[in-house]
Amino acid sequence: MTTDNGFTVTSTTNLDNNIALQQILANQQLLMGRNNQKHWDGEHIPFTDYMEKWFKGKEVDITANTLSKYRSHYNNHIKLFFKDMMLTDLNFDNVQEFVRNLNDKIQPCTIRDIIYSIMMPALNEAVRPRRLIEFNPCEGVHIPKIKKGKPKQALSNEEIQSLVVASKGHHHWIALPLLAETGMRREELLALTWDDVDFDANIININKTYIVIHGKAVLNNYTKTDNSVRRVHISDKLASLMKIYKEKTQDNQKKYVIAQKINDKRVDPNNFSGETIGKWKKKAGITRSIGTHLLRHSYVTNMILEGADYLTIMEQAGYGDERMIKRYADTAMLKPLQKDSANKIHNHYEGMFDAYNFVG
Repeated sequence: MTTDNGFTVTSTTNLDNNIALQQILANQQLLMGRNNQKHWDGEHIPFTDYMEKWFKGKEVDITANTLSKYRSHYNNHIKLFFKDMMLTDLNFDNVQEFVRNLNDKIQPCTIRDIIYSIMMPALNEAVRPRRLIEFNPCEGVHIPKIKKGKPKQALSNEEIQSLVVASKGHHHWIALPLLAETGMRREELLALTWDDVDFDANIININKTYIVIHGKAVLNNYTKTDNSVRRVHISDKLASLMKIYKEKTQDNQKKYVIAQKINDKRVDPNNFSGETIGKWKKKAGITRSIGTHLLRHSYVTNMILEGADYLTIMEQAGYGDERMIKRYADTAMLKPLQKDSANKIHNHYEGMFDAYNFVG
């Protein structure tokens, strides 16, 4: 009897000996393979230590606000899952398991941020140029698709008017015209101080914002993006309203434009949305879900309706990409512009098609 490896046996005893010999050879080959296997420095580096070093290096090439967001994702999700692993312990399977675990807790867009903006680039550096691991375990990991949501419906003029009536006499009433006429984000408005307002030039300087870390609002002297640092021009009438508010409602005693009623302290973003806007909404009889960000949608939509060009809207709202305007504009409210554009293009060719007006 001849085995696959070329050994000839004639008895059961010889067969048993041959099996044992093959096992010894297999063990030797496995041992030789292990001895020849390349060892990577990442075997001795905890994943969490590496990530801290990576974050430190990123301080020079991404904004402080983005870095803070990434660190929050890391502390809340990545660190908790991989905290006991060495750098080389990460592999496709446990990263995929990590994604499945996240899919039950957070939105797909946040998962994509965690994998593609944090883990993928961090581990790419571990592969090259650091050569701490052989390959990036995030390669090929399946990420949940982002479902396209329904377009945001901007607040109508009727809804805004009803909110004006509901907010009249409230100690934060100036928030409504400020949000509607500047398109400011809620976090930018609540970080605004009177020192940021130049009444001589009718300009509001946006240079800081609130961010939420571990559920707590923290004031930071930077904005959401680099483009968010801007000088927002306001009308004479809005400037007059702000002066009246500062004098009559705040007795010229407050630092923050939107301050607590009794103390000269900031207002928490969550409290502002729930306690202030929520009460105005209820009093105004608005039944659909609304928030301060819808006023940003309204701002962009109404600026387009009034004929403002994209560059002006981008500068005022703090956008770095005109695609954001398309994202924020309420297309349903812009339907009249489409009809108007049809008439305008016909007027452009006025008379050219009269030759078709014949009977035959």
